[in-house]
Amino acid sequence: MGLDSLDYIDLVVVIESNFAFKVKPEDFTDIATFGDFCDYVISRVNSKELA
Repeated sequence: MGLDSLDYIDLVVVIESNFAFKVKPEDFTDIATFGDFCDYVISRVNSKELA
């Protein structure tokens, strides 16, 4: 997605504070597009709701 290290940190902080789940660095290895990112967040939110 063309993120530098500060962008990555900002993004992780926003995700964790708004969606109440922890992001692991290895989760981002397969994310290449904004669509991949949205799919990742949606799947994590859905799995949290099912738990």
